Amino acid sequence: MTEKTDPPRPAHRPSRREEIIDAAIRVFSREGYTAASVEDIAQECGVAATAVYYHFGGKDELFNQALRTALDRFSETVYAARLSGDPTAPATLRRVIHAGWLRATSHPAEMRFLLQHTFRPTPEARKLQQDWEERHVERSLDYLPPPAAPPRTPRDARVQHAARLLASRVMVYTTIVAQESRLAGGPLAEQPLTQVAKAVEDVCIRIVTGTAHTEPALDGVAEEPPAARMAKATARKPARAATAKPAAKTTGKTAAGAAPAKPAGTAAGKAAPAKATAKATPTRRAAKSTTKAAPAKRPARTRRPPEE
Repeated sequence: MTEKTDPPRPAHRPSRREEIIDAAIRVFSREGYTAASVEDIAQECGVAATAVYYHFGGKDELFNQALRTALDRFSETVYAARLSGDPTAPATLRRVIHAGWLRATSHPAEMRFLLQHTFRPTPEARKLQQDWEERHVERSLDYLPPPAAPPRTPRDARVQHAARLLASRVMVYTTIVAQESRLAGGPLAEQPLTQVAKAVEDVCIRIVTGTAHTEPALDGVAEEPPAARMAKATARKPARAATAKPAAKTTGKTAAGAAPAKPAGTAAGKAAPAKATAKATPTRRAAKSTTKAAPAKRPARTRRPPEE
């Protein structure tokens, strides 16, 4: 006797698309992108594989849609937490960060899917992740207080904007890295969640309020104000100028005095000995002509006496 199984549900209903996306998030979170297959996702959802292909062209398209859905859900949770209150108030930032941690703990499969696939295996997924991060970086600028004084020059405005953008980016990536470190096997996996979340909130609050610029340095000495540093630099300038003048006078005397002899290694020093050598040593042709002009004398011939 065979056991009866429920037939696969039809694929044409619009609700099947969301169910397939949720099943894909669970399967990708559990198996990973490479090991997961369309058949596994269909079995997780309780539909036939043709139902998945009815809504999506393949595994890549399904992965991209699952990633877009998970990112949008996380963003909606965070945005809802910042609707009330002053965005620049530290309490608002704490509430937003806390909402993100609550989303991570209440939807573990979804957050594991987001954090385990940070490499984003498809080009469209990498573009989705980049756009999502940049959108949160831009929105995080609202948490920063306005500058104490408006910029006086365009250069000051660019520097000011770059500093604020860097602070916003550090806050976003600090939160992402902390949540990744909480995964199984991560460096913060054994740490209590409340302590990790509180530490992340404190770091972001310090970035926003700028308390790190007013507190003492690591060695216990307060940082010197910029005005005092500028005053010291201005006071040192006359001393440097007075020290440079005697050096200039000494250089002038040396130039006005007798010119130092050129070293033997210079081109002029080598030319003079070459000429003297040419005059003292005759050439080979001259030596031959001298030999012809003064031939060696032959010995005088002696006459033999006559024989008797």
